[in-house]
Formats: sequence, structure tokens, C-alpha cells
Amino acid sequence: MNWYRIAQSRDSARFLFSRPRYPWYMEHAGWWHPTLPPLEFERHEDGAVNFHVAQLMKSAPHFGLSKDDILKGIVDSGRASNLEDAEYVYFRATAGNDYINLPAVERMAIDKGWVKTSGGWGTFIKIEGNMSSLRAAMRSILESINHDNPPKIEIVAHDGRSQVLRRTEDMETFARP
Repeated sequence: MNWYRIAQSRDSARFLFSRPRYPWYMEHAGWWHPTLPPLEFERHEDGAVNFHVAQLMKSAPHFGLSKDDILKGIVDSGRASNLEDAEYVYFRATAGNDYINLPAVERMAIDKGWVKTSGGWGTFIKIEGNMSSLRAAMRSILESINHDNPPKIEIVAHDGRSQVLRRTEDMETFARP
């Protein structure tokens, strides 16, 4: 699919500009998708944000996942030996009582096109996902950043490759389909 042709068509352009912009240039954390509404984290009174996996578990249908998918991911990640133990891990994570790192669960969202995001005050942005979604996220980032003083962008691909981009030209090259 050619991004430039899509953007030039009237219907696609209307869709692209009617969608609310993700706050790439501000302090943020959440999940971004090329075609679905993004999910930003809630802030608590102590300033902390909910963690990526807990947010994913709390909003599983938003990501196209079921509770059963997540429980299987918990078992696959080795955090639980059976579904009963996985239920307890699920409860702790969704209650907000535990920071939990479950790459297998994050991978399920990434496989559905979601991009894990974090960043701070226009100085850095970190995005993790599959390559096609990362390229789409980069196009969205390029629409909202200051091109004279771009943030450092760390890109982590689902296949393990990573790179850091500091120049707008490099970001534009990466964003090409």
C-alpha cells in the first residue's frame, strides 16, 4: 500500500485529519494503532502511570484480545504454571497492585498492529512494534514534532532490531513504506 497515494485520496485524507492526534510531543505513555483509537495511560495522584501490560489487560477488547488469550499469554510467559495461577497474576495486574512484565502478552497486541509508546516532553520518544506499524507511527510522529529540533526516537522492532534516530531526514526515510 502506498502511503502517499492513500493520503492524496479525498476519503483517506478526511480520515487522516479527522482522527485526534496522539500526544507524541508531550510526556506520554500508551498504545498507538494505525487505524484504531489510541489508548493513553491514566495518571494517579502520585504522578505514576499504569504500566503497559496492566493497561492492556484492563482494556483487552480494545486490543482485540480476550481474557482467555491473556491468560494463555501469562502461562506462555512462564509467570504462571497453569490457568488458575494465571488468574491470580491477571487479578494482581488489573487491580493495579503489581508491575508486571509479560512480553508474551505485549507480543499479542503487537501482532495485532499495536505500537507500545513512551516519551517525555519532546526530547525522546520510544516506540515498539512490528515494522509496518512502526513506519505508520513514524509518519504520525513526523506530523506533530518540531522539525528544527526533533526528539531522539528509539525504535524497537518486534523482530529484535532496534535503532535510534536523531535527524528528521532519517525519520522520513524510516517512515517510507
